[in-house]
Amino acid sequence: KKWAEEAMERALIEVKSGRCTVRQAAKEFGVPKSSLGDRVSGRVTPGSRSGPAQLITSADEDLLVEFSLYVSKHGFPLTKQQLVSFASSIYKRQHRRVAFSKLGQTWWLNFRKRQEKNITIQPADNALRGRTTCVRKEAVDQFVHLLSTVMDARGLRDKPQQIFNCSETGFQLGRKRVILPKSASLGYKPTQGLRDHISVLACFSAAGEEIPPFIIYSKAYPGGVCYKTQGPPNALYGWSDLGYINSDLFKKWFLKHFLVHAPKERPLLLIFDGHKSPINLEVVETARNEDVVLLCLPPNCSHILQPLDAGLFVLLKQRFAALIG
Repeated sequence: KKWAEEAMERALIEVKSGRCTVRQAAKEFGVPKSSLGDRVSGRVTPGSRSGPAQLITSADEDLLVEFSLYVSKHGFPLTKQQLVSFASSIYKRQHRRVAFSKLGQTWWLNFRKRQEKNITIQPADNALRGRTTCVRKEAVDQFVHLLSTVMDARGLRDKPQQIFNCSETGFQLGRKRVILPKSASLGYKPTQGLRDHISVLACFSAAGEEIPPFIIYSKAYPGGVCYKTQGPPNALYGWSDLGYINSDLFKKWFLKHFLVHAPKERPLLLIFDGHKSPINLEVVETARNEDVVLLCLPPNCSHILQPLDAGLFVLLKQRFAALIG
């Protein structure tokens, strides 16, 4: 569009007042005669924008921007790929009968142009910190400051029963230690493809209360029902191709397990590694409706900032290793 909306509005006023014809006003204010005529006749609403139609509604796009700003403020800014994926999910939800994969580069460029006053794009290194940087005191202080700000703002300083922390750890099955001659140890390679992986998503409050674990198998559930009947009480079970948590499994855990077993007092604070446990738009929407604050650890810093990784999981894996020999 090579003309200003203000010029179009002034031309429209002149025509409606009878001082100019459409042709005269278009020439005087430098706007297209056809566009001015459409507004005079009512075919186009004054103030509407020309260009390609939005593939998701303005309301949903505003929600997407609000979501992006929320997660960025709480420690896990979105990448371009994640935002496009969320927008594609919204489009699919609105057009269930349309064959569709995902929104493309054209949508992304138009979205950026529409939202240039609300969001900016920066290199990941400026927004996210890697393991070597995270070890530095100022990076840890940055997260602690964010945590302190949230706790003070939500009045959680003296409410440990409302502060939760979750983390995932994994176990390899069928991996036994073997005895080898020293000369052969460097050349020995364990057989590939014979091991299964199981992950556990554990969650505890600062008061020591446990949310029953979420146990994730690789490829499929085990045969039979023993894994349910003889497992931890009230545990949740799931599976993924590799035996690790993913966005869909985290949504299942949060909506159908965490909210069920967490206390009814509000607000709640849930601290987690959003880079291991990726969230989606539905999780954030539900969390806000349920008054649950989601706070993400910096990437690759769980070995320092995650108490489950630094404490409980170490002992748990030692016991597991002793059990399987």
